[in-house]
Amino acid sequence: MKCYIFASMNIRPAHNEDLAGIMAVLAAAKEIMRASGNDGQWVGGYPSEEVILEDIARGNGFEREPNIRIDTHRNNRIMQHCIDRYGFSYCGIIYLESGDERLAYQLIR
Repeated sequence: MKCYIFASMNIRPAHNEDLAGIMAVLAAAKEIMRASGNDGQWVGGYPSEEVILEDIARGNGFEREPNIRIDTHRNNRIMQHCIDRYGFSYCGIIYLESGDERLAYQLIR
């Protein structure tokens, strides 16, 4: 199992023009999740283009901060492996507005 984090990549705020590329990455991630048995995360069209555009408008479309928080579905074992591998600390369970639970992690550099 490979985890891809590139220390030398140029991290910048996302722009509306990036939407097609972002959606392609999300579609590929969904395929990987489904193939690994995670069929309960990112369902029902989530995240939609509207959600991504809202994130971009709020300035939340990039992770260059020294304090990074991630949450993931309990069945997303690949993501959990990558999170653990890169030194994130498990913080507990959070609940989305829908009531769905997520495992929360944090990395402070």
